[in-house]
Amino acid sequence: MVWGREFRETTRTIDSHVSRLRLALEIEPVNHFRLQPVYKSGYRLLHLYDESGSPVDDGLNDDHTEIAA
Repeated sequence: MVWGREFRETTRTIDSHVSRLRLALEIEPVNHFRLQPVYKSGYRLLHLYDESGSPVDDGLNDDHTEIAA
């Protein structure tokens, strides 16, 4: 609290920066990558397909592999 008032506004600063990163790095399913939000942690860069173009099976029941955390 500042000056006896509770701050209730939310900003979209992180969302804006992540959106710019996705555009700049061309992170999209068409390019076989996805940036996945991780609750209370951050984001995870996922690779959707292997070099041969086949979906990656990583045991998570999704078609992706973790590249970086």
